[in-house]
Amino acid sequence: MFKSPSLAGIPVLGIQPQSSSNYRLREAAQEHQLCTAEVAIEILKLAEDHTAAEALATYFAIFREAYIVGKPHLK
Repeated sequence: MFKSPSLAGIPVLGIQPQSSSNYRLREAAQEHQLCTAEVAIEILKLAEDHTAAEALATYFAIFREAYIVGKPHLK
């Protein structure tokens, strides 16, 4: 994404997550990498919208668990 000329003028937001990814549906190349939903949660926290961050985290946990039910190799 960072190499895309169409995105060159967009500022980059650095986040410092307090924990590793809980995604488990795909393995990240680096331990500090998060999935898109986890990044959105961290951005909502930075914006001090804790209600939205908690709601997204709850929905994401429900999605993650429901998805894993159909993927026995991920349990």
